[in-house]
Amino acid sequence: MPIAGSIPIGPTHGPLFFRTFADLDAWAADQKNKLEGVLPFIPRNEPSDSSAGNKGKILVCHDYKGGYVESPFSFSYTFNFWSACDTFIYFSHQRVTVPPPGWVNAAHRQGVKMLGVLIFENSDGQDDLLRLFTGPVPPTFTEGEPPSKIIARSAKANITTSQFPFSSHYARVLADLAYQRGFDGYLMNFEWFLFGGAVQARALAAWVSLLREELWKKVGPHAEVVWYDSVTIDGNLSWQDRLNAQNLPYFLSSTGFFSNYTWPTSYPNLMAQYFHSINPTLLTSTIPAPVLPTPSSLHSLTQQDVFVGVDVWGRGTYGGGGFGTHLALEIVSPDSLGMSAAIFAPGWTWETRENDIGRTWEKWWDEEVTLWAGAVPGFNLNKTLQQARWRRGRAVEGKGQSAGLDDTYKAIGEFFLKRIPPDPQVFSFLTNFSPGVGRAWFVEGEKVWNGVSGGTTSSWTDGWEDIEKQTSIGDLVWPVPQVVWNQDAGGSEPAGTILPASSVKMNMADAWNGGTSLALTLSEPASATGASGTRFVWVPIQSLSLTPVVEYVATAVYKSGTIATGVTVEVGIDLKKLVSSDTITMNITRDAPQQVASGWTSLQAHAKVTLSGSSGRPAALALGLTFKITGGTTSGTDLISLSLGQMSVFVAPVSDPDLGWVTTPLWADFTPNLSAKHEKEVEVEAIDNFNGVLTWAALTSLLPDTSPTHQITGSEDPVPAWKETPADGSWIDQYAYWNIYAQVITTPTAMVALTEKPTDAVWIGTSGVEYGGDVGKVGRFMILGKNLPVNAPTGDSSTLRFFVQGVTARGEVTQWDNVVWVDAALSN
Repeated sequence: MPIAGSIPIGPTHGPLFFRTFADLDAWAADQKNKLEGVLPFIPRNEPSDSSAGNKGKILVCHDYKGGYVESPFSFSYTFNFWSACDTFIYFSHQRVTVPPPGWVNAAHRQGVKMLGVLIFENSDGQDDLLRLFTGPVPPTFTEGEPPSKIIARSAKANITTSQFPFSSHYARVLADLAYQRGFDGYLMNFEWFLFGGAVQARALAAWVSLLREELWKKVGPHAEVVWYDSVTIDGNLSWQDRLNAQNLPYFLSSTGFFSNYTWPTSYPNLMAQYFHSINPTLLTSTIPAPVLPTPSSLHSLTQQDVFVGVDVWGRGTYGGGGFGTHLALEIVSPDSLGMSAAIFAPGWTWETRENDIGRTWEKWWDEEVTLWAGAVPGFNLNKTLQQARWRRGRAVEGKGQSAGLDDTYKAIGEFFLKRIPPDPQVFSFLTNFSPGVGRAWFVEGEKVWNGVSGGTTSSWTDGWEDIEKQTSIGDLVWPVPQVVWNQDAGGSEPAGTILPASSVKMNMADAWNGGTSLALTLSEPASATGASGTRFVWVPIQSLSLTPVVEYVATAVYKSGTIATGVTVEVGIDLKKLVSSDTITMNITRDAPQQVASGWTSLQAHAKVTLSGSSGRPAALALGLTFKITGGTTSGTDLISLSLGQMSVFVAPVSDPDLGWVTTPLWADFTPNLSAKHEKEVEVEAIDNFNGVLTWAALTSLLPDTSPTHQITGSEDPVPAWKETPADGSWIDQYAYWNIYAQVITTPTAMVALTEKPTDAVWIGTSGVEYGGDVGKVGRFMILGKNLPVNAPTGDSSTLRFFVQGVTARGEVTQWDNVVWVDAALSN
């Protein structure tokens, strides 16, 4: 969560990770309730293209500096191209890696699964590797000996030529952990030999299947266990660089296979051939029913569950990694061959040039966009491709690999299907185009906080970082927005003119809500002669999947920048079909644009879609902006620039005059000096004299029934006196986050109803699942006195007033007449 100050707040949801199984057992002995505030995984709607199921998928394993390096007070690597990704692994070198809840939310918001890691990679893990099979050893059995000796002795005593004992204990505990923290499974990284050889290897494969079953039961049938190419069936550590008989049992016990990345160019094709030689009956497993009498279902492994490893650092990878990653993906061939890819350590774009003189976040972003979405205009691809060809040559030396492939650059995302976020009927779609970092914080266009230190000590990483605040960056605008004629508005190419050119950038200097907006520019192309007529054009911003017949509301908030002299521009909002072959009927009504705060303009439309012959299949659509441009200018000159601050799509509220409700913040409270003595889940370091926890809650109220639906005729009347509320709970507003403010009150007076933010109220942060979260549906925010950007006077009458202002999942900000507040006395 972005917070003012410079003192980090420790996580309140338990250990970030577990170094040993002993640590994990300590957690299991005192398990917490399921972490609130973590979004559930909602699968994306299947693409309308029936051949999509035969195309490869992408798994991203981030491995950024060993993990857990994010700070709320500085930039670091963030992953933003979720539309290209199916599964994301938050990687570290701890025994058990637990994905931070902010990362889980960022992935789930986009329909991506988030996995943790179970790893054994050196001699330090021998004790735990044995303990995996035996379960925890009671202290009374150690008799003063180290646990490793007891475990080894008891395990080896039971080894025969045909059996090896193993316990289901850690399969259950790891599944409990995934359920409690809200993530979706694990990568199995066993990079250490098994002393029991083939007998222990067989037991390990069986244990992996136990973990898979426990995850299916506790997390859900979508849960994943991905096996990394490491230990073989004889118990040796021997990377095969492919799926084969040496690791097949592990694959059959899991849900996916992640090959090592030093493969020769012939291996992806060999893997495809080998997969199709496997007896199909071996590829199917039964997913246990979570609750009887719910029927069981089947899980079938497919070729797309085989992920060919590609290291972006280029360590032995064909193509040399970096901007040569596309050369490896040409061999993997997700489209024609149908193999999937596991992209390892994409933080390469950040780490390799982090200390360069003159480095900026914007330069990194151009490289990141180029790697994932396509070459950014002006980016020097020739230099990077020359470096990639050199690395490729080094990578293939002595391996008999061919270097004679097409060198045409392609971004990673160009090899895979673009995936659409979950249906807004399930998750309201809201984006303020945040990459998870920013240099300031804005509320309805007002800059309420500057997060850059400035001065001679400023760094290119100055600012805030909060992965949970990350939203879609607009999956249809990078690297260059597409501009097409808006034929629905009668748009066609006027005589003597061509379409405007376009460009887009991240803008951290101005925003509507949060810290970022999209800076979109339309200009006359260099070859244009200008136009005196009117051009109707359309710029798609974001892909969406909508359910037919359901009525949705789409909104956008933008601020006009410069408009060329003699040119007039009208901006609108629209939804259009994404798949040209779909037969779609759109019913759209648009409200008049509304001028809102700080020079921003709000657009809104109601939309209902019908998809011919869909049998209920969702419709793939693009959400975007329309432009009516009258007049022109000289070639190469900007026509219009604007900042797009927010877009949202959600199910239209029930339009029934007899059934209304409102959700508003109800109360706020402050408990000073909260410590571990008061609540085990929270640990707040006592840095200053004024520390504690701010809590609040919002409740929904039914509006007065001014005209009763039905006047009952007597006690036997079977018709209810009023209409029932929707059973799905859609009438209860959900909140994306809460803004927190503080105000010093020197002379306490009776609080009067507010109409706007008090001039001396200072923003101090936002809520977040990482540092406080919800407990029992009650919001929490940790207060550290050292972080408060206010001057606290002394005196008996001094009071600190905290305000709590909600931002709904639709992007609506609670107005100040409904903001809740609480007073806390300042100690002398």
